[in-house]
Amino acid sequence: MSSAIHPTAIVEASKLGDGCEIGAYAIVRASVLGPGCTIEDGAHVQMCVMDEGARVGRLTAVFACYLMEGAHSTQ
Repeated sequence: MSSAIHPTAIVEASKLGDGCEIGAYAIVRASVLGPGCTIEDGAHVQMCVMDEGARVGRLTAVFACYLMEGAHSTQ
């Protein structure tokens, strides 16, 4: 299973697990995403580690954090 990255998203220097979804205009930099993670539209994720199934909500920014399995971060 591969990850789904929207064509307008930016993913740099990051490792994505199987089944990750990166939404429109999202930015992921220098991060590690576990299997099944979701980065919703317009979210910014930088220098983060996300366990399996973690989610960053629409237009939410997270920096230098650790999201545990199944966590959901919103504005």
